[in-house]
Amino acid sequence: MSADPESNGTGPGPTPTEAAQPAPAHVAPPPRSLPGGGETRRHVLVAIVMNRPGVLNRVSSLMRARNFNIDSLRATDSNRDEVLRLVELSRGRVVDLADGSIIVEVTGTESEIDTFVSLVRTYGIKELVRTGAVVMARGSGSIEEAIKR
Repeated sequence: MSADPESNGTGPGPTPTEAAQPAPAHVAPPPRSLPGGGETRRHVLVAIVMNRPGVLNRVSSLMRARNFNIDSLRATDSNRDEVLRLVELSRGRVVDLADGSIIVEVTGTESEIDTFVSLVRTYGIKELVRTGAVVMARGSGSIEEAIKR
């Protein structure tokens, strides 16, 4: 088209060379953005999977195969109900219940405590405190007072 400033866009039309070009048979799609070559977008992905060997590796391999960058990865056990059931069966008491831990109190004979510890060891024990035999007198008196008499 001619770019005559006085014609205000109402010029005679296209030049002969512009009119002779046929329209393209195929118009290319707009260019696609390639991974790592454009705007950065953040997505949060939550995957709940079975706690089996190799599952974490398969999930991270899936992300890597699709060129996704893993910024952080958190794996947690969801065995809380099973542990609480074991505490209940052992006639124990839950002292504290937090996001990543459970503090329990279990009383019984030495063999009962050993059995409980061996059962919950498979879920992971962060800290364990055991006392020996503890004797306390019932009522308002103390053992020291009883010995002095």
